[in-house]
Amino acid sequence: MAKGKIIKTLIKSTVVTLALGFTVLYASNGGHSHSHEGHGHSHSHEHSALEKKLNSTDIQKIAKQEVKRLVLEKKIPKSWKSMPISKLGKSQDGYSNDWVIVFENEKIKKKKRQTLYIFVDLYGDVTGANYTGK
Repeated sequence: MAKGKIIKTLIKSTVVTLALGFTVLYASNGGHSHSHEGHGHSHSHEHSALEKKLNSTDIQKIAKQEVKRLVLEKKIPKSWKSMPISKLGKSQDGYSNDWVIVFENEKIKKKKRQTLYIFVDLYGDVTGANYTGK
């Protein structure tokens, strides 16, 4: 009889744990919908109308912080950390109105990897980073 009670208790606790886990997963996605439009860096985020759009100075700080993060995560070489922004502008791809921040690093041997593009949306969310600009 004690085994039956233990099994029932385990089943109940498993069901409760699963229910809480799904609740947390569902709640953590609140307010954000991510869509990849085939060009590798687009995320659309639903933002409150009260949120203010950021200016170019804010966007530059965010891009520099993203470069530091990529260096810390060893996704790009350390030499990128000291590179200044070479260009700043709005995306011309027609899919978004993201900021495109360009860094150039001649210390990189491969020509195709000497230009790093960071994409930031109007609300300050980093939407991507790559060497192609697309």
